[in-house]
Amino acid sequence: MANTVFWAVVLAACAAAEAATAALVSVWFVAGALAALLISPFGAPLHLQAAVFLLVSAALLVLVRPLAGKYFNGSREKTNIDCLPGSKALVLEEIDNIREKGAVRFNGQVWSARSHDDTVTIPAGAVVLVQKISGVRLIVREIKVYPAESAEEGES
Repeated sequence: MANTVFWAVVLAACAAAEAATAALVSVWFVAGALAALLISPFGAPLHLQAAVFLLVSAALLVLVRPLAGKYFNGSREKTNIDCLPGSKALVLEEIDNIREKGAVRFNGQVWSARSHDDTVTIPAGAVVLVQKISGVRLIVREIKVYPAESAEEGES
């Protein structure tokens, strides 16, 4: 009887944690606790109950989580920040990681910028490609463009 109460408490705690996060964090343990709870009234030893809990939880985590992740995240819409990498920007202030300076104009706004490589300094007026975002800074690398293109980049 004590084991049944134990598994009921574990089940309730895992279910409460999942309800609080709703991020598929502990739902696997809810199923494992339920399986252990179901075999505990039949006199299964505690080590077997624990093994069932661990096996069911691990199996669901490994087998079902990837599918659930695709289902729940498949319709995720990109935000503006997801669209920044791969975009071009115009360097307004020389980018020098050692001196911790640099700025670019991107979509009409001025952003702090750093080079993707600490050994590379990028001059003002250069066109860069946004690699990623780190905090409030754009991490960029210089690209070679034709003179007609560089005038257009300051506008985008």
